Amino acid sequence: DLIIFAMNYGDSGPTIPISSFDEQRDKAAPATDVEMIVSLEDAEDGYQLALTGELKGFSARLQTERQLVSATSAEYMVMTYRESDAWVIDVVALEGLIADGSAIALDFSGEGDLVPVGVEGRDGWNQPVILSFENNLAENLPTEFMLAQNYPNPFNPVTTINYDLAATVQVELLVYNSLGQQVATLVHDTQPAGRYSVSFDGSRLASGLYFYSIQAGEFNDLQKMLLVK
Repeated sequence: DLIIFAMNYGDSGPTIPISSFDEQRDKAAPATDVEMIVSLEDAEDGYQLALTGELKGFSARLQTERQLVSATSAEYMVMTYRESDAWVIDVVALEGLIADGSAIALDFSGEGDLVPVGVEGRDGWNQPVILSFENNLAENLPTEFMLAQNYPNPFNPVTTINYDLAATVQVELLVYNSLGQQVATLVHDTQPAGRYSVSFDGSRLASGLYFYSIQAGEFNDLQKMLLVK
């Protein structure tokens, strides 16, 4: 569980009893009915993670060879740790929700690309939220369209789908079952050039083979993924 994990991780910061979180969750309003997006952007003194929408918390993974010096917010609890070749940044609102337009300041040392590889979120009722993870850094803009293999695969029940856009286009990212029936719409929007990461939650679906397809301007592609419960 993202929220409970984040509140009990690390040596610094106050200890938050689970009962206290439950009380706050009961008082919190559900997440707003807008598209939830976490984006990696240039900032005046480095980089930032910016949120579109309202969440109780989110956990973002950035793949990079750089060292994360700090991840800070004046309003929310932020914790970080290294996982394989990626940095994980957990952000939690101790009271209420993380507000639309909030930003988490990031400071990295060293050289290398910063690549979003996954994000998970929770709404005001501590329920999973499907998020898009956008890379809006100018130096990381792709030159080709691409739909990557989901990771992990096989998965249970959540997996991440990455794709690249080389220009601003209308994007549709859809999921189908083995009978060719559409079971989910992950993206239906016009998006600028960049690298994107979308989480797919198959908890309400049966085990089996699924397909996901992208239509981005004139580019289209199809990949297989396996849900195993």
